[in-house]
Amino acid sequence: IKAGFQRKHKQEKVLFAFLGLLFFLLFIFLGTFLIKEVLQEQNDRKQLNIQKQEQAYLKHIAFGDRWFSESNWHNAIFYYKKALELYPDNYDSSYRLLQAYEQNCEKELEDCATAKDLLDELLVKFPDKKSELVQLKEVLNYEYGL
Repeated sequence: IKAGFQRKHKQEKVLFAFLGLLFFLLFIFLGTFLIKEVLQEQNDRKQLNIQKQEQAYLKHIAFGDRWFSESNWHNAIFYYKKALELYPDNYDSSYRLLQAYEQNCEKELEDCATAKDLLDELLVKFPDKKSELVQLKEVLNYEYGL
């Protein structure tokens, strides 16, 4: 009787250990699944935010370009600045802003010092674009003595 009881008790221990291991593995599996779902959701939201930011950037650039083509330098400057708020280290929007300031300086005799300061900043920030920027520097220096 005692041996049968011990055998039954041992079987119960093995069964409980097996059930415990099964629940532990199930917990690990569900935890891993939930973590993957949360990370995927965060990644999806991040990608959506990046897309929205890029769309806003392109919209600001398009508006700035339109105003620039219509010789409305103040509005072009406004939209190029908006684009730079989204991507502060973007050379293309910085260069467009510089061109708008330069045109405003040339046509309206306004923002000449701002154009020069921005040009100097871009020469330091984007040394690989020096040849392109030097052309504008020569225009500003020659025409306005800046």
